[in-house]
Amino acid sequence: AQTADDSFVPPDDLTTSLLICQPGRTFYSGFGHCALRLQCPSRSMDVTFTYALDDNLQNRIAMFSGNGAGRYSSVLTPTFLCEYVGQGRGVVSYPINLDVEQTRSLWQILDGENASPRHRTYNFLHTNCASMCFYALKRVMAGEEIVWEELSPGCTGTYRTFVRYVSQGRPWTGLFWTTILGST
Repeated sequence: AQTADDSFVPPDDLTTSLLICQPGRTFYSGFGHCALRLQCPSRSMDVTFTYALDDNLQNRIAMFSGNGAGRYSSVLTPTFLCEYVGQGRGVVSYPINLDVEQTRSLWQILDGENASPRHRTYNFLHTNCASMCFYALKRVMAGEEIVWEELSPGCTGTYRTFVRYVSQGRPWTGLFWTTILGST
């Protein structure tokens, strides 16, 4: 039998960050990537949860018709960062102001999503790495508003503005995504 001294005390040193990865060189990584990093230093836990397209040619093509298969996965943060740095892509971490209970709930939600064999439809415009990060955050924020202190110029307009911003210096990527989005 457990005594009161042996009872489990959940850690309270939990933090959440949004990781923004720079664009890659392939057309499907041309806008970069978003992921959620959850940390618990007292338990030596540092995990990145990411929502991504299942990486195969069929899904890359299906993404454009809105029928790609995507899912959440988790990876130890040093491994996640090593992959992006190895590709020459920078990663910036933005702390998210969640309280301990919200972070615990977020961790449970993301663990559950990661364990689920279920795929979600992945499409470029509506269900992607960024939207799924915010979907998970909204589930634990109970109606609170997400407020940005500073946004880059490419993130303050339309989707087309974003395409132009992230395609600077990469004309083929810009042409490809502009073609997908259509004219105007």
